[in-house]
Amino acid sequence: PFKRAQGSIGRPLRGREVQIGPDGEILVRGASIAEQIWQQGRMQQRPEGWLATGDLAARDARGELVFAGRKSDVIVTAAGLNLYPQDLEAALQKQTAVREAIVVPYASSAGPMPVAVLRPQPPPARLDAQAAVGAANRDLAPHQQILYSLVWPAPDFPRTSTGKVLRKQVAAWVQRSLDGEKTDGGETALEKLSPLPADPLLNLLHQLQPETRHRQISREDRLAEDLHLDSLAMVQLQSSLETSFGIELDDAAWQGIKTVGELRRLLNPAEVSSAAPEARPPAAPAPHEISLPEPVPSAAIPVPFAAPLAKPPQEIYPRWPWWSPVRFMRTAFLELILRPLVWLLLAPEVKGQRHLPRPSLIIANHVTALDAAILLYALRPRDRDRVAIAMAGQILGGWRRGKAQKHGAIRLLTPLAYWLVTALFNVFPLPKGAGVRASFAHAGAALDRGYHVLVFPEGGRSPDGRLQPFQSGIGLLAQESEAPVQPVYLAGLGPLKLGQRSWFRPGSVAIRLGEPLEMNEEETPAQFTERLRAALAQLGETE
Repeated sequence: PFKRAQGSIGRPLRGREVQIGPDGEILVRGASIAEQIWQQGRMQQRPEGWLATGDLAARDARGELVFAGRKSDVIVTAAGLNLYPQDLEAALQKQTAVREAIVVPYASSAGPMPVAVLRPQPPPARLDAQAAVGAANRDLAPHQQILYSLVWPAPDFPRTSTGKVLRKQVAAWVQRSLDGEKTDGGETALEKLSPLPADPLLNLLHQLQPETRHRQISREDRLAEDLHLDSLAMVQLQSSLETSFGIELDDAAWQGIKTVGELRRLLNPAEVSSAAPEARPPAAPAPHEISLPEPVPSAAIPVPFAAPLAKPPQEIYPRWPWWSPVRFMRTAFLELILRPLVWLLLAPEVKGQRHLPRPSLIIANHVTALDAAILLYALRPRDRDRVAIAMAGQILGGWRRGKAQKHGAIRLLTPLAYWLVTALFNVFPLPKGAGVRASFAHAGAALDRGYHVLVFPEGGRSPDGRLQPFQSGIGLLAQESEAPVQPVYLAGLGPLKLGQRSWFRPGSVAIRLGEPLEMNEEETPAQFTERLRAALAQLGETE
């Protein structure tokens, strides 16, 4: 780390052997490489000593590795020459009117050829694709010349959940576009792959709620009631708009946005341009740091309201429950009081693998106020005192401010309830509206400290005990944290009603722990949310 050289990967660490294969692929061998692999349903000895990484590189004069791209992305021409897309893209990126360039192969009758797919800079810049490619070709070798170029029709390339361009989708679009193929419906490949409107705001709204693609979104549509965007989906929308438009949206102003028209005026009083301005790519976050993309600093954004907005109550995200003395007290409470009490009243049956990957997100169905206590009962002692629980911000904040009860005597005791619940259960607020991003940041800090984070993705208790739809933001939380998600289903519970003594029947409750799930690169947060709900529903059907 103290001998870095610009433009190279660096030198191999000690204890690792690295060599460049005949085709330029990086091969690695050493104690850090697994000697066995899982193949054909069992562990087998690795057939070769070298691990083929799939990365291409060359050594410079200092003996350091210079990255040349992925082996799967190399374009092999009919003449047998290798073209590395990164070299061609670097030449295209030097052109001022090009915002981003991707080079993919086109299977022509004369063999594979490189095609430049360009994203233009926002207005007032104008892209002349032919001139940009011509200028790039002057910096490239004769065998690297780019003969075809296309302008990508959408505001952004298709990407994985980690921001990587899905090159296969771009290449498929290029192939159909240049071949002039028609789909079964008669539309061109361009029309088939670009069904979203040119308006980037509507594009984002359609991505958040795919069912809205079948109807026209008007300025009068309400974000919550008409488009069904919950508080966590609004966080995802806010983050996406900041990244796409290169602006910073104030949380207080954002909380006052109710309709699509108000959102347009907040973004730009003169209406939103059909092309998004340039925004820097977000910096890579720490392992579990949930930091939504940093926007590019910009001029002040006029807020379209005549009267100032009421400042929302500020939530507190305490870290004192992580202090050693508080942890000791919490452990004593959980092991000596809570767990024996749950066993005495319910004696829940725990099924499934109790070993949790650490740190992880825990999701569960929500039926009663005792769900968190019952779930903690099912965990191992080493995990039980290291769980941070997301609780409704309006309830927790009401306790803290002494406004949660109408009766005066009880209202005086609610601050004490706040301190006890926060200390003994390590809860933190998950508010609706403004402040959700701060809650995500606190969850990320808890994960970094080795805590599991428990979230009830239904957003509230089920009125009939059946699994309710998930808030879409749980997928965003999983994406930003990059943590595995542990589904837990609480069976045998019904809405708690005082006086129903049969509810407290030992052996009537089962706790089912499923297999941890991780988000795939190709998945969107909404798709992962649906997969999580399906996994939890399957656990419920099993019970």
